[in-house]
Amino acid sequence: MIRIPRTKRGLMAYLFAIFMLTFSIFETSNAPLPKRVVHAPSPTSFPATAPVLGDKTDETFVVTRVVDGDTIEIDTGQKVRLIGVNSPESVDPRKTVQCFGKEASDYTKSRLLNQNVRLIKDVSETDHFGRLLRYVYRGDELFNNTLVLEGYAFATSYPPDIAHQREFQTSQRTAEFNNKGLWKACPTQK
Repeated sequence: MIRIPRTKRGLMAYLFAIFMLTFSIFETSNAPLPKRVVHAPSPTSFPATAPVLGDKTDETFVVTRVVDGDTIEIDTGQKVRLIGVNSPESVDPRKTVQCFGKEASDYTKSRLLNQNVRLIKDVSETDHFGRLLRYVYRGDELFNNTLVLEGYAFATSYPPDIAHQREFQTSQRTAEFNNKGLWKACPTQK
């Protein structure tokens, strides 16, 4: 139990100590972080089948179209936005084609077009454009993670859909460390 001093001098010392403690906590939290050294993490730090939330159906779909690096269309006609990743833009009419956008789109096309994929939901069903939000599996490969690991996309957190975010962040550090994909081609994006 904390005892509050009864004298005016003791009370002032007590309040000053609380003020200094509070100030030091806030001052430390606002201090610039030391520059970190990036070491190549092991891409096998996380299991390929890490648990996810939501629907765990084994239903497969055929990818009929690749819109860009992080958006596909399946045989039901629905567009699917890959959760937790963001590839450079290649088709957004409001933006110019970004560095490595075409390469990211071409990579996704070469890996997923006309392929069977499993779609796994996290928390959200759709985004504000009406696209399904899903983790895309090709066999046992979590393609969302492959995009980041190979340097075709950034790991980007969109809460509440964050079941694989640590894995994606580790993969981004690995791609950056190994100077892969957009990390090599687009030095201004670092």
